[in-house]
Amino acid sequence: MESVAALVVLLLVLSVGYGVLLRYGFNRPQVWTDEFAGYGLVLIVMLGAAETIRRGEAIRVDLVSEHLPAGWQRGLEFLGLAAVAAVALALLVSGWEMVVFSHMVGLASSGYLELPLWLPQLLIPGGSALMLLATLDRALDLAIPR
Repeated sequence: MESVAALVVLLLVLSVGYGVLLRYGFNRPQVWTDEFAGYGLVLIVMLGAAETIRRGEAIRVDLVSEHLPAGWQRGLEFLGLAAVAAVALALLVSGWEMVVFSHMVGLASSGYLELPLWLPQLLIPGGSALMLLATLDRALDLAIPR
């Protein structure tokens, strides 16, 4: 996930740089670069969230939990993972419903690319599924230390 996200960042830098160069250097704006950048940012966020969860590096407030015994800390970690899994599952279900609806009615993006919207919308349920898998992986690591 990390490598794919890094590759997408590189592609975004190149495409936005290309767009800026053509727009301001040659007065030939490339309007597709903005739409592409938006889709790329969604992909980076979804991949980054899943990777952060998998590594156990999610942001948390440990003002109280750091003073608790180790068993309680693990319990709170499981509780936090359950909350993340619930959100990821809700995003997965609602994201999939959005994809199905967009496909059913034939929605297309209003940008220059005019993509069928269900294609970039697949990033939401796909990323949510990765987040759910990363959460389950992290919970297994806590339950069965390697």
